[in-house]
Amino acid sequence: CVFFFFKQKTAYEILSGLVGSEMCIRDRVSTQSTWDFCAKQGLEMEGNFKLVTLFLILAITLSCLATQETNININNLKREIYLKGKYVRITHELTLQNTGPRRTKQYLHMVNGNYSKNLFEVLAFTKGYLELPISFEKKDETGSLVYKVDLPYSIEVGSKVEIHILELYKNRLLPKPEKLPLSSDEQMVEFIDNLYALTAYPITAQEVIVAVPNINKLEYYTEKESTKVSKTQSIHYGPLLDAYKQQELRIHYEHAKPLIYFPKVERQILLSHLGHIAIDEHIELKNDAAALEGEFSRVKYNSLTNYRQAGHIFRSLTTQLPRKTFGLYYGDVIGNVSTSVATRESSFVFFDIRPRFPVLGGWQTKWDQGYGLLNQYYIKYDANDPELYIFNHTFGYAFKKVMASIYQLKIVLPPGASHINIYLPFKISVKEESLRSQLDIEGRRVIVINKENMHSYYAKNFLVTYRLTPEKMYEKVIMMIVFFMVFYLLMIVFSRFNMSIKQTTNMDTNHSISILKKKKKKKKKKKKK
Repeated sequence: CVFFFFKQKTAYEILSGLVGSEMCIRDRVSTQSTWDFCAKQGLEMEGNFKLVTLFLILAITLSCLATQETNININNLKREIYLKGKYVRITHELTLQNTGPRRTKQYLHMVNGNYSKNLFEVLAFTKGYLELPISFEKKDETGSLVYKVDLPYSIEVGSKVEIHILELYKNRLLPKPEKLPLSSDEQMVEFIDNLYALTAYPITAQEVIVAVPNINKLEYYTEKESTKVSKTQSIHYGPLLDAYKQQELRIHYEHAKPLIYFPKVERQILLSHLGHIAIDEHIELKNDAAALEGEFSRVKYNSLTNYRQAGHIFRSLTTQLPRKTFGLYYGDVIGNVSTSVATRESSFVFFDIRPRFPVLGGWQTKWDQGYGLLNQYYIKYDANDPELYIFNHTFGYAFKKVMASIYQLKIVLPPGASHINIYLPFKISVKEESLRSQLDIEGRRVIVINKENMHSYYAKNFLVTYRLTPEKMYEKVIMMIVFFMVFYLLMIVFSRFNMSIKQTTNMDTNHSISILKKKKKKKKKKKKK
């Protein structure tokens, strides 16, 4: 902090001198006294610049010495590796002690660069699970990722603090073997990591706990003198008193679950004050489990007696929707999929989707789903300002337990909405688009939010505020009424006109012929005369 303080102050003093000289050149007048003043000011700046430079060098030296003396020691590091689910979850429980000459409030967490492409999220919490600010700092020369964690308070010299750091990974479970026949009962996967935690600080002691689905289905695991296999479906390593070193941790075990994730999820929320809220979702799903050996046979697949057989095949996905959900649909590129099941419970709607075909390892599928919500439960107005509306909803999508590599949320506001503000519980980029629909004059304003590596942690409520006047709200209704009124009047007017050709009678025809004959006789008489 001292280094940046003096650096900013010195830069300001130097720039102020340059600005002063520029002002003299810009605002100069053709008088000799002005030029003398500017020359004198320049000499004073040159003398001050030398003093400032010496002071800057001294400040940098003292700051660097103080930084080198600052140190953090990890008294205890407990690393829990959870391998029971679709994704790998690694939790670091650290006890930090300040052993330096001054207090500190930052901790640098390192992630092995070999698994950076599989990293989904890094989160930091206190011992009581209060979220701590964490940000990506840099990528060092070895390829490791460095994250900066802001501690809950400044650690005094000799004091301790406990924090938890959570790492989420996808595609860390590698199927071994990579291919399985359809009738296989077991899928074996392999997890590889380093036994010792990667850190820039000295560690007094550390331990590693690996949780697996079934301890009796272990094919292989790294053994060490301090290794203990517990009946609680876990493998315990430690205490490890050695310094950091490269030692491979390899776990090969049965994992009878599909390894699914969403490569892409697109969600659109259409707001309406005269109708309801329409939610439409486009979802792409992929299964990274063991691939199929040979060809797929529907007969062999139907012969499987239960889900335990070939458990790595994706068959269905369940979720809970709001209680007031209506108009629920589920379909793919072919059309509606009738294998879905939806039941309304006391506090939610249970939604069970089953794709048109089973998704084996390496396969993927796409589908569209949507439903409606009553707007009075999600759109409120300000009592002091009736034209100010507040929309409150969840940022996530329907299936919160499945991670999405790319997530896009579009909020289509009512026509005529203005003064739009969005409030999110986390920092993310927001952009705006325009959408035209039936009878739109100006088009609807659309809020677009793109999030990479989306998971349940970000499924939090957000707010959108906007202003909407009654004229804009009922603009389409008035247009429709005026259109039908004009159309009705035009139909009445045109119905009064008879545009058909009148049919003549025989008497009228004979009378006309006689008149023509008389005219011809008169013309002949005139010619004879």
